Amino acid sequence: MITFDEAIKKAKTLKSSITKCVDTPTAWLFKSDDDEYSIGGEGICCIIKEDGRAVDLTTYYDNYAKRGECREFDVKQKI
Repeated sequence: MITFDEAIKKAKTLKSSITKCVDTPTAWLFKSDDDEYSIGGEGICCIIKEDGRAVDLTTYYDNYAKRGECREFDVKQKI
């Protein structure tokens, strides 16, 4: 199991801008405001809580998504 701090550190190496996070039972889904309105680009970065693996959104939904409470919150960037 990895911590949120470890997950966001890894996500920041894979995604240039992170402004929001969705906390699910099995993963943290890191995204930016631009992800809702763009086609292509970096997309959502999914970090699996169990082992810290980074996967794309399709892999997350196919293999890791489970029913349960999710919450979305803003992520403050350190500049």
